[in-house]
Amino acid sequence: MGSSKPTHSRLMLAPGNWAAKLPNDANPKSTRGHEVKVTIDVDRCTGHQMCAIAAPKVFGSDDYGNAIVLAEGDIPAELQAATRIAHANCPERAIILEEV
Repeated sequence: MGSSKPTHSRLMLAPGNWAAKLPNDANPKSTRGHEVKVTIDVDRCTGHQMCAIAAPKVFGSDDYGNAIVLAEGDIPAELQAATRIAHANCPERAIILEEV
């Protein structure tokens, strides 16, 4: 049985120059100036909670351990970098970022 490589890059939560390791669309140093909304694809989330580790003010968990969004509306600018890190670290790709 062969193994397949992932089709996306993922930032691992570790010390160091993490911004340099982010995919271009997840770079928290981006100066896009857009508002960001975040949702969870509940059919994909399996409760790894990498999002809550990366952005505890944005993500939490429901009674079953699956991710929920704690922040209502647009994500504040000061939480957008952590939100992008959470997005990049989701092993199930269940976090959906929408730039408005």
